[in-house]
Amino acid sequence: IQRMMALFPNSFSGTASPEDSNKIYNQSRVALNMSAGLDINMRMFEGEATSALLITNTIGSGEDELLPYLPRYDGAAECEAMVRFFLAHPKIAAELSRAQAEDMKAHTYEVRARAFLEEIGWGALVASPKLSSRIL
Repeated sequence: IQRMMALFPNSFSGTASPEDSNKIYNQSRVALNMSAGLDINMRMFEGEATSALLITNTIGSGEDELLPYLPRYDGAAECEAMVRFFLAHPKIAAELSRAQAEDMKAHTYEVRARAFLEEIGWGALVASPKLSSRIL
């Protein structure tokens, strides 16, 4: 992370409130995820839902199926090259970013909750507007 911060001095790394995080993502052209535990994390969904292009390290936990527009890198050199490429090619980055944001519409909390309730046989609750508004 320190190397990337040194190479790209306008970067942000750290914690921020949800409101500030959204502003930071939307002011960025590229958002970088480094999954230390090799897991799919909330940052991946947050980043893809914004105007920044999210890239992440290869995790191998199904992210390629779940998040089909997510560029993945292996190692620091490839990460740096990928960031440089997308910064040098803003139209390509923007096109991928739009695809990511569109794809995230299928991954909202409400969509996920409805799918879960359908899966466990509680679909009637989801179908009822009165009950659905209390549950979701």
